[in-house]
Amino acid sequence: MTAFPQFSNTDIDNILAYTAAAPATPPTPAAVTGVDANPSNDGASNTLILGALALLFALLAGALVLVNKTLRRFADEKGVELNQASKRTPI
Repeated sequence: MTAFPQFSNTDIDNILAYTAAAPATPPTPAAVTGVDANPSNDGASNTLILGALALLFALLAGALVLVNKTLRRFADEKGVELNQASKRTPI
């Protein structure tokens, strides 16, 4: 242990008395962080957010399908030939 020559015997006695009187249990993490300890509310909001994101993804996928169909129809009307991707097995 590191020596502290600047401490007197009274200082050391005060430190020992303080550590003996200190609470033995540390505070709970919820009290320290201020987070609600009830996780049941978080589940509902997470489900709502995930549902909204899934709906948004479905709408975007549908919009992309419609844009693809519209562009193919315009290409057919203008007589533009579309390059068909070759069917090959990936490595």
